[in-house]
Amino acid sequence: MDSYGLFASVEARGLQMHHNERTSKYLMSFRYIPENYTDLLLGASTSGNLRPELMASGGLYNASINGGNITETRLIAENVIARGAIQSVLICLDPSLTATSGRKTSYIDPMEYWSALGSFTTVKLYLNRALARKVDYFANSGNGALNYDPYTVGRDGHLAVEKLWLMGGWDFSIDEQAFGELKKFLADLRSKDIRVTAFFFPLARSLYLLGKDDFQEYKRRMLTAFQTDELVWDFNTPQFVSFTAEHGKFYDGIHLEDGAAADLAAEIRQVWSPDLP
Repeated sequence: MDSYGLFASVEARGLQMHHNERTSKYLMSFRYIPENYTDLLLGASTSGNLRPELMASGGLYNASINGGNITETRLIAENVIARGAIQSVLICLDPSLTATSGRKTSYIDPMEYWSALGSFTTVKLYLNRALARKVDYFANSGNGALNYDPYTVGRDGHLAVEKLWLMGGWDFSIDEQAFGELKKFLADLRSKDIRVTAFFFPLARSLYLLGKDDFQEYKRRMLTAFQTDELVWDFNTPQFVSFTAEHGKFYDGIHLEDGAAADLAAEIRQVWSPDLP
């Protein structure tokens, strides 16, 4: 069975993942994504549960990687771009995207292409499907999004934010090699006439205030990678305080619960796709 749309066209969006997001999205980037989508959302785990259907009208795929960095995100995006007709890229900016460089796992490797025909990973995929494992986690994965709510049970966002605050909050360090990769990737997108847009992920308000000076320096540096006519906005400005001040939304202090992610997706739609109904 061609679970990744590798060897035959899947002439409709909605091919779901069942196991290993990195492998699934990498393999889908060879054919399924480029044949069915025109826009990409890229990022690390903070954007992983943003549902594309709430942000745009059909052509957007969430290619974010849970725990990923710019190297892994770029590898998947470039694979799609080389094989499709991508028109725009929307990047979720948070410190984890450029904190490290290089692949963080042995996945997202060309050898996985042929192993899709038969490997331990394939066996686990079929087992997950047959035994209905991770059904909730991958329930909305047809357009690339994940469900985080299965991991929020019994967790209190207020306490999680307070714990992170006591630990010193976010680390806004930027790895120089990762930053160089980001700049090169953006330059490549422009050379292909692909629209470049980005947003700074919302931080729990108390964590933002704790590291405000460091965040502003991080933001200033990141903005130097973008051109002045490219749409880049920040969900940590006073305009969005009513959202970021509700610490209960950040179930582990960092990531949004799925309901809050849906609200954020609607806000993104207003900025990124203002002409859509």
